[in-house]
Formats: sequence, C-alpha cells, structure tokens
Amino acid sequence: MKKIIKVILAFLASVGFLTILAIAGIYFLISSYLNIPELEQEEVSQTTILDLKVGSIPFVDVNADSDIFSMLQNMRPISLYETVTAIKHAANDQRIKGILLSIEGSNITLAEAQELREALSYFKKSQKKVYAYAYSYGEGGGGTSPYYLATIADGIFMQPQGMVELTGYAIESYFMRDLLDKYKVKPQLDRRESYKGFIEPYTNKDFSPETKENLTNLLSDMLGQVEESIANRHNIKEVDAKHLVNAAPYLDTQAVDKKLITQLLHKEEVKELVEQELETKPTFATLRTYKKSIPLQKIKHKFALVSVDGEITSPVVNSPYGQTQSTPSRIAQQLKKAAEDNEVEAIILRINSPGGTVTGAETIWYEVDRIANKLGKPVIVSMGTLAASAGYEIAAPATKIIANPGTITGSIGVATGKFAIGEAASDFGINLRQIMTAKHSGMWSAAEEFTSEEWAKIQESLDHYYDIFLKKVSDGRHIPVEAIRKVAKGQVWTGKQAKEFGLVDELGGFLKAINVAKGLVNIPEDSLVEIRLMNEPSLSCSLFAGFFEGMSLLTSVSKNIKMMVSENASVQSKLSVSPR
Repeated sequence: MKKIIKVILAFLASVGFLTILAIAGIYFLISSYLNIPELEQEEVSQTTILDLKVGSIPFVDVNADSDIFSMLQNMRPISLYETVTAIKHAANDQRIKGILLSIEGSNITLAEAQELREALSYFKKSQKKVYAYAYSYGEGGGGTSPYYLATIADGIFMQPQGMVELTGYAIESYFMRDLLDKYKVKPQLDRRESYKGFIEPYTNKDFSPETKENLTNLLSDMLGQVEESIANRHNIKEVDAKHLVNAAPYLDTQAVDKKLITQLLHKEEVKELVEQELETKPTFATLRTYKKSIPLQKIKHKFALVSVDGEITSPVVNSPYGQTQSTPSRIAQQLKKAAEDNEVEAIILRINSPGGTVTGAETIWYEVDRIANKLGKPVIVSMGTLAASAGYEIAAPATKIIANPGTITGSIGVATGKFAIGEAASDFGINLRQIMTAKHSGMWSAAEEFTSEEWAKIQESLDHYYDIFLKKVSDGRHIPVEAIRKVAKGQVWTGKQAKEFGLVDELGGFLKAINVAKGLVNIPEDSLVEIRLMNEPSLSCSLFAGFFEGMSLLTSVSKNIKMMVSENASVQSKLSVSPR
C-alpha cells in the first residue's frame, strides 16, 4: 500500500512540475510579447539612476537559488542581502549617479528599513543623492516604517492625494478563551516564565499585565527609534517629533506644510527633477538589471553565509520530496561544510526566526558552538526582523551577535502543553477512546486532560528546558545566570535594548556583520570579500525535492513577517516542548 501511495505522489508531483514549467513558459512568452517593464532588458549607461523598488512584497533575507527555479530569475524575488550589497557596490560605481528609492507598499519592517538605511548612508558618503518617492506612505495604516526609510533621502516626494500615515506601531491579538470554554475545549498550557505570552491567546481573555508591560515597552522603543530619526532630519526636538506622530495621519498638503514631504510630484516629474539636477538625461535601471551588469571579480578573502529563515522545526522533516533548506539538520550540514572549507575565513549566520522546537534549536546550537568555540572559526550572527526564543538560543554561542536596532529578539523562555477536546467532541457525537500499553501511553492524546502525575512531569520538563536555555545564554554571552534570568522570563526586546543588556554585541545589518567579521580575521575594512551562499540544494536532492524547494521559495514571497512578535502563532493540538 505504501508503495502505491509513493507512486501516486510521484505521479502528482510530476504533473505539478510540468504544469509549473508550462505556466512559466507561457508567462515568459506573454511577457516578451507585451514587453512587460520588469522584463525589459534595460542598459546601465555611464549616467544611470538606480531605481530601487521596495515594499510591494515582503523581503526574503537570503535567497538561495534552487536547482530548478534558478532558471526563472525574473520570477525570483531579490533578497534583502542582494539589495544592500548592490547598493554598496553602486556607491563606488562611477556609472551610478544616484538612487531613486521607490517605496511601492508597506511590506517593510523596521529592521529591514534600518538595513536599507545603513546601505543608503554608505551610498551617500560617495556624494551621490538619494531621492525617495511613494504613491502614498501607507494606505489604511502601515506607513511608519516606509516613511522612516524615506527619511534617509535628500528629498522625500509623494504623489498628490497620497497620505503620510506616520501613526506608530501596534500589536493586536485574538483571545479565544471564551470560545474554547463555550465548546468545552480545555487548553492545558504552561510556560517559563510570566512574560512568555505565546500561550495567552488560549488561556486568557486579555493580555496579562506582564505581557502588556513588555510589549508596550517594545513598541515604545521601536517608535522612539523612528522619532529620533525624524527629529534629526528636521532638526527638531524628539518631543516635537512625538507630537508629529500623535497628530498623524496627514493628508498630502498637510504633509507638505509639516515639511514631512519635500514636494508633491508624480514619479515622471521626479525623474524630470533628477534630470535637471544632473544636467543630463540619465537612464533609470532596476536593481535586477544593475545586478546583471556588475562584473565578476576574483577575490582573495572568502566568508560563508548561512540563513535560518522561519520557524525552527524538528531536526529532520520527513517528506516524500526530500529535505528542505530550512530544516535544522540541513542548516547544521551547511554550517559544518563552511567550517571544513579552509578557504572560508568566517561564517555569517543570518537569523530571521520567531523560535521553534527544542530539538531543532539544539541541532543548530551544537554546530554554532562547536565551530565558534572549539574549532575557533568565527561565527558572526546577523539578526533580521526576528531572532527570538529558539532563534536567540542558536545565536548565543556565536563569536559576535549583530542586530538591527529594531530587531525583535530575546523571548528567553519555554512553553508547552496540549488541548483536551474529548468532552467537546462528545457533544458532536464523536467519542475519543484509547487503548494504552503503559501508564502514560496516552499522555499527549487530545482525548483527555493530563493526569496530576503527567502535569507534574510537564512542570518538570519546563523547569529542565528553561534552566538549560538560561545556561546556554549565560555561557555564550559570558554573563552570570542570575543576570540573564532578569532579562529572560520570556521578555522580548528590540536589538537596541538587547545591546544594553549584553544579549547583542553591536547594532547593524548585513554590512555591519561583514565588517565585524573582517575585523575578527584581520582583513582591512575596505578589502573585498567573496560571500559564499551555503543555502544551496545539494546534488543529492531529487528533481521533486528541488521543485518543492522552488515552490517553497515562491511561497515565501507572500509571507508576512511584519513586526508581530510571533507569540500568537497557531497552536496544534499537541505542542512539543519548545523555547518559544
């Protein structure tokens, strides 16, 4: 029977694969016929403005080619890493005379905006200008991070009838305790410690005082970073910047009056303005086109880049299509491969994860600790939008930890439990019954609640895993356990706050992490370094595994990694013990 199922799955996968290739072929044919702008073969001239489009879709931090979808480059989103490194290259490229930062939506987190600002600040040091343009800075909310990004520009432009929705940040959560009580579903969940808000949507009817205090503190610090930038740009006090935020949103003319917008123009008019300032007619090239024009160079120094993106799962995820890039066992293999490569002088570990399972975190943690502290090869963690809970645990033993000021990190704590639905099911005529071979065989069954003895074992496991988590952070950061305990308890922090507590070494993004790595291996900061992406499919991957990795890549385009703390992720009927 199993063989028949495998044959059927293989057949369906083949049909799906051929269908996708057919659709892709049709897409390219239609694009060529209709001359879709994104696929135009623009040229980079000796007078080029880089038209940098961001915000329409969420960023992918590191975008490794899959063995199949590497052919479809125009369907592949450009990663944040590719974007910031291309901006840095453009700073020293005499062909590039400036950047038009086209903010086309609100799919930008605070940490991502800071990564881009870091690269654009470097670009401006070359005495080239940055112009920011948006149809609207937020529509129906979400304009704070896009506008914050725009404040790095020499001029901020907006289409007439747009809005500046500089309204700050908010977190909302659905609390389902009343619903669960109504249908007699019994959540048996617990945590270490009181700030671990992951379980509260199921156990509470509102935020607990501890969680409310912590999240308010987090959001206030995030907004404070934005207000500081606005104050610096407009040469005003931060208290006045706070008043500007509290009075938002602004209509187009109001935004001009408040000097939040330089001028109301359509995009073609902004291009004309740029042309007047340059006193020549430039070409406008997209980032994709520009990247193709960058010549390959032979570089002496080499670093490896490994990416942990998304929830940290169990070490091995069994699938008929093979292992995906994001499983901890694959990530551990990539780290090991980088460590064994004598040409690789340091490893950059990019983490963008809300957390995950204890076992998955342990698999990655072991390799990071072994490489950094036993083999002595530097491992520099670069934190993205999120590096919380298990995402922080795997960073703890690294040589250095770099985070953006707006990164959400910490959440050092654990939570576990299950939902007992036996009584609820019986109301619908469903009777859950068990046949057990030992006293606790049905411990994790959804049919019944934990016994008092089983609940005691749950408490024991929470204490055990929490103590291990604290010790790992203490050992990795060289800070006493009791000091770590004060900033743990499940609390989440911005990267800026985490640096104050010693959980993070320095603030910055990819570019900062690379410079820190250079310093650790005594490479001059202005030296070029080749970055080897380790997140690539192995030759052992089957055709179908490659196909589904490609599909996973496309799916990642639509994922929303806004600044939510991800403590409110969906819970399955069985929750494994996990530092989330």
